[in-house]
Amino acid sequence: MAVYWYAWVLVICVYFFMKNTRTRTALLFFLYFLMCSFSWKIISPSVYLYAHLILLILFGLYFISFQKRPLVVYLWLFFLSIGYASGSLFILIHPVWMHLPGFSTGFVLVLLLRMILTDFRGIAGLWLFINGAGMTLTYVVLRFYGKEGVVTAQPLLVFVLKGLLILLFVHGLRVLKKNNAGAGKSKQKGDAYA
Repeated sequence: MAVYWYAWVLVICVYFFMKNTRTRTALLFFLYFLMCSFSWKIISPSVYLYAHLILLILFGLYFISFQKRPLVVYLWLFFLSIGYASGSLFILIHPVWMHLPGFSTGFVLVLLLRMILTDFRGIAGLWLFINGAGMTLTYVVLRFYGKEGVVTAQPLLVFVLKGLLILLFVHGLRVLKKNNAGAGKSKQKGDAYA
């Protein structure tokens, strides 16, 4: 149920606070699909997980491919996905680390992604792809050892949506700062702020 409410909050933020672009349309489609599919009970849990992992990977690649990017960005995708899988396997093996708050962990990860790319589409694409591919690798490794039941889609989707919420907040602050910097330059001496 948390997936639905996080997706609902993100839909409100994206619909009312983002410019009408292809990024907004694609992000709304992604969030609408998550809202509609959060409680599918007619399919098996592994198919449900695979469907959402494929969705994360495809939308991640779609957001990254908006612009031409250097090859280094795609290498970062690969290495960060392996790092995500390693981190999630470590957390599953040593569950005491699960008490690390997901919101602050997501905040740190989103800020680290801002060091690699600066545009919203690229960071959102990195975030979605890393989570999707990393959890796919984790699921494949755990399936190899017969422990695939440990991985479920709901916590993963909540973590992804928390990261997108933080990303939208940071993006909004950046746009606000850019707009305020532009407004201060056009003001003539003696004019009042409007």
